[in-house]
Amino acid sequence: MMQSLLKGVFLAGALVSGVLVAAETPRVLGHRGNFQYDDNALGGFRQSLEVGVTGFELDVHMTQDGGMVVMHDSAVSTTTTATSGMIESMTLDAVTNLVLKRSGEHVPSLQQVVDLFGSRADLFVEFEMKAEGSHTGEALKQYVDNTYAIVAG
Repeated sequence: MMQSLLKGVFLAGALVSGVLVAAETPRVLGHRGNFQYDDNALGGFRQSLEVGVTGFELDVHMTQDGGMVVMHDSAVSTTTTATSGMIESMTLDAVTNLVLKRSGEHVPSLQQVVDLFGSRADLFVEFEMKAEGSHTGEALKQYVDNTYAIVAG
């Protein structure tokens, strides 16, 4: 049952510095949440947690004003009802006010996702930081610093 709810499922240890480290028990990981929701939607993460998923891979982008959002593609038209636009050229408020195509939810900020996950010690999360050509030098350092501040917060 749980496997049918997940878009991507695998049982494995953790890859640490290029070395596979065996987990004490296998983990069920959700790739971008749950297939019944848009990729990286809060509802998909929430439902996956409810059925026992103990890990996720999710995608993080930095907005023009330094905000952090969780969305797979930088082109907002891929998963939202917007017809055009790139995350990197939009503000945090503009992106988080966009509506996801399938679920009708708004694009989540990284802070919203981290708040949903809480301080669960049993949860493994891979934050895949997406960077387009506009993220160079100081902007890329800010991107990493902003993500770390939210996740470690």
